[in-house]
Amino acid sequence: MRAWILVAALALLVCVGCGGSAVDAIRLVPVTGTVTLDGKPLAGATISFIPEGSNKEGTAGGDITGTDGSFKASYRNRTGLAPGKYKVVVSRPKAKDGNGKALPSELTKSGYMSGLASGSGAPGNPAASDWPYGMADTSPLSHTVSESGDTGLVFDLKSSAK
Repeated sequence: MRAWILVAALALLVCVGCGGSAVDAIRLVPVTGTVTLDGKPLAGATISFIPEGSNKEGTAGGDITGTDGSFKASYRNRTGLAPGKYKVVVSRPKAKDGNGKALPSELTKSGYMSGLASGSGAPGNPAASDWPYGMADTSPLSHTVSESGDTGLVFDLKSSAK
């Protein structure tokens, strides 16, 4: 009888690890690179990859750039994106509140929190009219992620772009 209970318990433990969600089944490939503004690293910017057109398996994802402008795209806390065509959106960092004081780093890590703290109520972006990279419908940036992934991408933004 004890042997039967032990076998049943082991079988239950094995079955618990068998299931997986559809999100876990999506094949992701590495997507890394750097965002620069006029040739200089753009720290604290949010880079987002939004699936475009026929990219049915696309995984919207992104990252916040480091001090050197580097990013490592991720989708739902998993590193990488699904291969396919993406619109690339870059939100400028917003490091000051409505009174011109620097925001704490805990707030600037999130565009949403940065927008709320700055008093704009919007996710950390200035109006699209002076920053075309911050909205999917105005951003001139796009990228097709290859089947094997893409590392070393460089998105060199221009402050003079309208």
